[in-house]
Amino acid sequence: MFISLGAKANLLKWNLSTGKKEHILPLKYQSETYIYKMRIVNQYLFARMYPSEKIAVYDMKKNRFVAEFPASSIVSNKNPFKNEVYYTYKGKFYRFDLKTLKTYRTNLSLPPFTEAISLDFVKKKNGETVLTGLVDNDGRYYELNPIRNRLVIRKPTLPAQPVNLYTMTQSLDGSKIIINGYMSGGLCIYDVDTKKEIELKPVSQLETILVTPGKMYLGAYPKARLLEYDLASKWKGYPINPRKLLNLLSYGQTRITALIKKDNTLLLGTYPENSTGGGVLALYDTVSGKSTVYPNFINNQSIISLLAYKDGYIYGGTSRHANYKVSKEPARFFRFKLDNPKRVEFLPIPLNSVMISSLIEGPDGNIWGMANGTLFQYNPSTNSFKTKQILKAISGRFKNAVLVNGKNGLLYGTVEGKLFEVDPSTMKVTILLDHNAWDLAIDKNGT
Repeated sequence: MFISLGAKANLLKWNLSTGKKEHILPLKYQSETYIYKMRIVNQYLFARMYPSEKIAVYDMKKNRFVAEFPASSIVSNKNPFKNEVYYTYKGKFYRFDLKTLKTYRTNLSLPPFTEAISLDFVKKKNGETVLTGLVDNDGRYYELNPIRNRLVIRKPTLPAQPVNLYTMTQSLDGSKIIINGYMSGGLCIYDVDTKKEIELKPVSQLETILVTPGKMYLGAYPKARLLEYDLASKWKGYPINPRKLLNLLSYGQTRITALIKKDNTLLLGTYPENSTGGGVLALYDTVSGKSTVYPNFINNQSIISLLAYKDGYIYGGTSRHANYKVSKEPARFFRFKLDNPKRVEFLPIPLNSVMISSLIEGPDGNIWGMANGTLFQYNPSTNSFKTKQILKAISGRFKNAVLVNGKNGLLYGTVEGKLFEVDPSTMKVTILLDHNAWDLAIDKNGT
């Protein structure tokens, strides 16, 4: 049995007969985060490294690594007609000869910005044997005939299926509600006046959406990509409009869980799944296009909420979860000045929580947020807190609660599926809906 370990990467070879275990990954690969996928074909184990795009080939008879080649996918099962396997790299199909251990590029290419998600030889009902697999989350798949060297891209005609709504916000004037779908992605723009909607594709699942004058910024999953949608131009889908501004994959980040703008600077907080520390704080200058990244900004924790407050500070909240581990320290409530992010001040929140999320400036001018299932108010002038427990415990690692300001002077929020209303003057909480309320947006009418 071969077991991928990480992070950092290693490969465990376990003899199930004798119980002997040994680490066999060469030192040059141990700087990788982990081995992403593996496949055994004949006597060879193919190990796809992450985050680099390369496959290392281990000969199980000779007990050593014998080849390496760049690859974006894992390899296929064995070609039924030749002693070879297929894989893709940067959208191109390649063959790997199992005898000579050499690679050969074919003249076959997938659609732009796609890769083979899966590769399997199958026999169709008409008797034709093809290599097939998905190329995206939109349902497209390929069929490659290895004898004719012919590639066809297909998409089945299937009835639309509902998906869970994942991220939601509103336009600056409240005339539009903007919604993203779980896994399938896409954007639905609902017009409050006409009660009609338009659907925009392709774009992946979004962790965060920030609307500014003329631009919409999207925190896309996976690979923690920052996208910019130019609202003055026609939507053409990723990667044209919206286009990619930043990719934090090389820092081991997966999700942009906090996204705000202060003057000309976008501030991003992230949740990591493929690094050894915590999330990063990233600053992106919208004028120069330059970025600055601060890795492991809050040690071994993720940044899940940011707020640019009127006192000149950037306030933030963290999650104890990062890289599938849980920090020994409670979630942190912190602040810093934009001109010196490294000088972080931790604020003495009187709550031992897993997540501090959804920081906003409330109608009373104070900072409001959620610490697990507890609502809190922070007055920066007096450095004092008020708290109100709504739930004793909640689930999740980086996303559970949402707070927004109502147009009637009240606060509204969701936590663990409950919709609630808050009177800021008394902190009285009224539960409006007991279940299935996971996100929140308010239109121009206060609805």
